[in-house]
Amino acid sequence: MQHSLKIASLKNSLQLPLKNNELEYYGVVNYQLADSLLILTEKFLDKKFRNNERGLVKIIFSSFVEMVQNVADYTEKKLVADGLPSYLSLRIEANEVVLKTSNILISPDIDAIENRLSRLAIMGANDLMENYKKELFAGGSLGLIMLHKLKNSEFTWATENDPNNKNWLSLKLKINYGKSAH
Repeated sequence: MQHSLKIASLKNSLQLPLKNNELEYYGVVNYQLADSLLILTEKFLDKKFRNNERGLVKIIFSSFVEMVQNVADYTEKKLVADGLPSYLSLRIEANEVVLKTSNILISPDIDAIENRLSRLAIMGANDLMENYKKELFAGGSLGLIMLHKLKNSEFTWATENDPNNKNWLSLKLKINYGKSAH
């Protein structure tokens, strides 16, 4: 009981609305917020899927963890002094779960990030697996490769410049839970 009160208190203090089928946040995403949000996310998924789909919940949760931690990591390393907002969302629809993140990028990073995402997007399954192994042994980042490798899912991304001349990276992952996502 005390744990659920602590979660409710964190939810209220961090202004994290827990809607019927969506968990959403807009604001500064640092490591502390990411940890709190992920605790809520696990409870949210357990409630929605009632522990009947542990494999599916694990896929959704680990994908969202990767996406949220990428935003928190970038914020902590590049934007911490600026207090710039990000957007995080997990929405459960009729046959799919839609995960979204959007965060501000500093201009010098845009080309490298776009190049990495573009390269991953055109890789076939074998190339993704080879890239995964290469990054694994080199101690590199595996998260984006993992998101591209998911079966019965669609991973998209975009960069755009807003009216305030801020550059945004948006990631979106749709996981079809009408089919096994393994």
